[in-house]
Amino acid sequence: MIETFDVRSGTLEDIPGLLRLNSGWLKQNVHGDTSKGFVSGAFNEEDFRSMINDKMISLAHDGDTVVSYMLSMNNSSSDILMDHANKAKQIREDGTVAPESRIAIGVQTAVDERFHGSGLINRVRAHFIDLLSDRFNYLFTTISKQNPRSYKSATKYGWITVGDNDHHYYLIYKV
Repeated sequence: MIETFDVRSGTLEDIPGLLRLNSGWLKQNVHGDTSKGFVSGAFNEEDFRSMINDKMISLAHDGDTVVSYMLSMNNSSSDILMDHANKAKQIREDGTVAPESRIAIGVQTAVDERFHGSGLINRVRAHFIDLLSDRFNYLFTTISKQNPRSYKSATKYGWITVGDNDHHYYLIYKV
């Protein structure tokens, strides 16, 4: 079934569907049930417009519905991304990755609950890596320590933990 889904780069027409999927998985909107995962980063229409223009979103469609996405908010100056940028700088300096490595920060993934465990995210991730591979060597994300499902999934699919703090794990993925 998921083989028939359209996996491609995001377009401006996808913004309503991206907003819906992002909003539905925000921690404050999962009604206390974090067992299926959640996202911490809330994006608005302008954020999605910017990421689409920067070619930083891959997504999957089931008909007219966005059912999965993987994105990088690499060009934002929000506080959380400053933490990402500082950690990316640190792992270059401490030799975790080569000093010249280009790291896409602010990576977030969301999948419609109906397709959890279906392998859909593998198709979206493959497209995302292809989309970014000429610009970046690594992807960087944080996952809340209150989100064990997302952490388990990320590490299962090749994300490597490069540190943590009281609230988050820091992870990278080789492109």
